[in-house]
Amino acid sequence: TYVIAVTDPTSDKDSRLSAFFVPNDAPGFELIPMPHMMGCKGAGHAGLKFTNVVLDPKYLLGEEGQSMEVAMHSLAVSRVHIACSNLGMCQRMLEISLDRAADRVTFGKPIIDRQAIKMKLANMQQYVHATRCMVYDFARYFDANPNGKFIDEKAALCKLQSIDTTRLVG
Repeated sequence: TYVIAVTDPTSDKDSRLSAFFVPNDAPGFELIPMPHMMGCKGAGHAGLKFTNVVLDPKYLLGEEGQSMEVAMHSLAVSRVHIACSNLGMCQRMLEISLDRAADRVTFGKPIIDRQAIKMKLANMQQYVHATRCMVYDFARYFDANPNGKFIDEKAALCKLQSIDTTRLVG
């Protein structure tokens, strides 16, 4: 779990906050279970309870006062997680559409043989493939440049592309 906390109350508002990794077994830290959330299978959700938690300085993320940079970096990675979830969902919707088009027969032939359906399925495949390529491109770039520029922009593009794909395929 990572949290942002005040580390220097006398500093200006941008540099008074720092980000920390809090191990789930840290003394005084407790995760409070929350009700089941529909559709959110990949990420855990819980309430956080802190009772006199003291952390070793090794758990500081970045430098003291850099909470905004840490948060923005985490947000970028989160955007790509959303894009990956959307991609998986769209891939499955495409597979279901292909199966249905092959099974559904009208006027004596499967609708997958009809030009309008072929165009729709090809368009769906194009968007799913483009989204997959963008996600892979982001992953390669991220691995090669973990602190590089344009992480935020590339992550936002992945999420935007995945949303457009979801609209088209869904």
